[in-house]
Amino acid sequence: MRERQLKGLSKRLLKAEDALKKLADRPGKDAVILEKKVTEILKRHRVADYLVGKIDSKIHYDKVYEGSGRPSATSPFRRVRQTTFSLTYYRSETEIEAFQAQAGWRLYVTNASSERLSLEKACLTILLAKVLQILLHEYYTFERTIDGLVNQKSCTDQPLTGSSSQLALPRCDRRGVSLGTRGARPHSDS
Repeated sequence: MRERQLKGLSKRLLKAEDALKKLADRPGKDAVILEKKVTEILKRHRVADYLVGKIDSKIHYDKVYEGSGRPSATSPFRRVRQTTFSLTYYRSETEIEAFQAQAGWRLYVTNASSERLSLEKACLTILLAKVLQILLHEYYTFERTIDGLVNQKSCTDQPLTGSSSQLALPRCDRRGVSLGTRGARPHSDS
């Protein structure tokens, strides 16, 4: 589980950095929209704690001449304010190291007293819950498989017979010729 969590974080970081790089190439002209896009990227890739983005703005004034034609040294002009945004980002190594230290661990909390629930009983309870989860998963997987077989047609286009507890499966050779059924036989009372 630890390796899967670390690999997942690494993939999410790479995808988020790629998206931020594309955004940094064309940051736009509005700081609020840029901040919103950065936050959206970090949230979408679930790396808000591991990547830090910084938006810098640089203001400069361009000279724009009034009137048409080629300007001269005495032509009237006005100054137009231009704001250029730049996006920089970096990985928060301390947060990533903290995640790596905790990866693979699970935290279980209870409000039961230590007299009522010892550490050994708590661990056994967790182990039993995990085993039960695995068994239920296997049961439902098997049940879906049986349901799929019951609803299928045999190689001779005859429906399969029997219930999930008594299932008669068709036997066929390579050419699809039925060789009869195998499986549960009907019960006889005699």
